[in-house]
Amino acid sequence: MQTVKPVIEVTPLAREKLLESLNQSGISNPLIRVGVSRELGGCSCCSSYRYSLSLKETADVEDVVEDVGGIRFAIDRVDCDFIRGSVLDYVETGEGSGFLIQNPNEEASSCGCGDQ
Repeated sequence: MQTVKPVIEVTPLAREKLLESLNQSGISNPLIRVGVSRELGGCSCCSSYRYSLSLKETADVEDVVEDVGGIRFAIDRVDCDFIRGSVLDYVETGEGSGFLIQNPNEEASSCGCGDQ
């Protein structure tokens, strides 16, 4: 029997930071909506993906909702296969801190336009 990976995996530090935010939200049964948009560059191979996280009370009609480690995530049905296997982490650098999604499904850029 084949097991299906969760839509997104969450590192321990990201889980801790998300739970802090969820506890402060005042929403009784909150969920985190993961959004995906494609940002076009100068050519098709320069395109990249941008991810967003937002706190919601209810899922949208086309969302798939999954519980990952006690945190409910909502992801648009169209984006689920693209995001599946991604890891949500929380990073702290000298420039700031925040959530980072590492998606193994993104194709590595092989752009030859010189804007790498």
